Amino acid sequence: MTSSPNQRRMTTNRHQLISIPSSPPSLSRSVNILNRVANTNDDVVCPPLRSFLRLLLRRIRLLGFILCVFFGLIYFTPSHFRNLLSQIPPTTLSPVTRDVLNRLDKLQASFDPADDDQPFEPIGTLDRTDSAMPIVTSLPGKPVSQHTSSPSRPLPPNPVPAEELDRVICPTQSAAGLPCAFLVPGFVGEQETKAQIHLHQLGLLALNLNRTLVLPNVSKSRMGTCPSYPFDLYYHNQALTHLGIPTITYSDFLNWTLTRNPSPSAQLVAILDGKNTYGDRPSDSVRLELGLPETVFPTKPERNICLGKGKSGLNFTSFYPLTLISPERWHNFPEVREHFGTQMVNSLSVNQEKSDKPNPLVLVLNYDLRHPVFDPQALNHLPFAHFAYAPVWTTLAAILARALPPFVALHWRQETLGLEILERCTRSLIPRLRSLKSTFPSLRALYVSTDYPIEDVGGGVPHSGTFSKLITPTHHRIMRDILGDFKAEGQHGLELVTFNRALHLATFPTTLVQKLLSLPNIAENVFRSRVIPGSGTNQELLVKALSELDTGLVGIIEKLLVVRANIFLTGIPGECSKLSSFTHQIVEQRLNLIDDDDERLNLWNVVEYWDAK
Repeated sequence: MTSSPNQRRMTTNRHQLISIPSSPPSLSRSVNILNRVANTNDDVVCPPLRSFLRLLLRRIRLLGFILCVFFGLIYFTPSHFRNLLSQIPPTTLSPVTRDVLNRLDKLQASFDPADDDQPFEPIGTLDRTDSAMPIVTSLPGKPVSQHTSSPSRPLPPNPVPAEELDRVICPTQSAAGLPCAFLVPGFVGEQETKAQIHLHQLGLLALNLNRTLVLPNVSKSRMGTCPSYPFDLYYHNQALTHLGIPTITYSDFLNWTLTRNPSPSAQLVAILDGKNTYGDRPSDSVRLELGLPETVFPTKPERNICLGKGKSGLNFTSFYPLTLISPERWHNFPEVREHFGTQMVNSLSVNQEKSDKPNPLVLVLNYDLRHPVFDPQALNHLPFAHFAYAPVWTTLAAILARALPPFVALHWRQETLGLEILERCTRSLIPRLRSLKSTFPSLRALYVSTDYPIEDVGGGVPHSGTFSKLITPTHHRIMRDILGDFKAEGQHGLELVTFNRALHLATFPTTLVQKLLSLPNIAENVFRSRVIPGSGTNQELLVKALSELDTGLVGIIEKLLVVRANIFLTGIPGECSKLSSFTHQIVEQRLNLIDDDDERLNLWNVVEYWDAK
């Protein structure tokens, strides 16, 4: 019987089979052949054969599936996974840092509080006579001074009521029925010598506001709340008190903020020079802004001044930050300067008539003016005088000066000098020194104090933080040339002495050695030195530690040393040397000492200048 076309089409569609692309090539060809056979017209293939082919095709499919699974299992074995892991770049693995170890240490301590009672064995008690490798008892880390504002500073366990604590910290204000009120120098513009002037100005502002000045931390010739060391590492602890300004140490202030209940309120204030901040404005205008400019505290302000949570107990949430911007050229006109000072005091004073809200207990200042605002005499206060330095540095400088033969001290600030004028001044220096040697034949040495890293010509750290980015290869070439010329002259002239050389020439009394080794910055340097077995005597340790001293302290010691020089030489300001308050302070002190009857002082001049001729 003949089938119709539609019937044949339905039969063909009903028996259509689909090949499996994932099968091996040989199987695919076999399946395709069987498909063609299975799709053949019913008139060509008999029913029994068609059934057989269907069964065979199913088994081939099953076999292909089993083979795929089998080869897949062989490929993805554990060893293959290990090979894949070994190919992962090391940088994708998270490193174990010291922070992780610190967290693990704190976690362990939380489970076993009794461990905190175990005594800590100082490094100095370890046996250093053993020639073997030292035993690692703990991971070494940088020691932190007890005065340092540490992010992990613990909160006191027992808060003290505000009135009770304020009576102890601020008895005068408490007797008048007032809470403690402080002014904190969060940041002070400019370096050490000029920063003294600015800090004195902040002290006068604190007096006008009936607040106590918090002595800032210091480091690398800078002052503020973020530097590492206490104020008395640089200066006499009564330096501001001698000028009639009440003060409190930064450490005592932090303890007050962390202990007081409730936490003291605080406000951030920026006092900026309009010349560096805004464009043209009337010369007598004072600008107040709610908030701080982005250039001052670009993110969270309290973090940038190291007084945020975990570092102090101050509460900054109740008062918006405030910016006070000076008039232009305010320092050139006495009446404008006086008006600016009055506006500053009024803006930061309590004004209960306009608001029932009291002023913040703490004002944290970013102070970046370049000239004094307040006249001490007009306010019936003591005039400014440079701060007395910590007695230990005065003693050290005197020992270094006595260790040198008669010497001329050269203070040479190269910052801002053009390379052409610097080269001319360099060429004229040797003849000037030769002339001094001829006038004072007993001179035997030249001590060089400069912002250029002379200890390591061509490298090193400049003694001026603002000069570090200005040093060029030409500076290095010029200094190599002058030092080469000086050594050639030195056979019949003067021995070159630098700070490190002076340290090796001196012998320090045992009491001074012990005192110096206990100071924060020196203790850190000694800590790094003493991990090496057989590192030497205390004298050798001290010399090594002093050679790595904080750059601000090096400047202070050199200043005190140069004051004691037999001859003082510097470049004409603006020609062979930068106009420097550092130099001015040296001249001022030498002028006071020139007529001193102290036999240990033998000053032959106040100052000599040389030029580029």
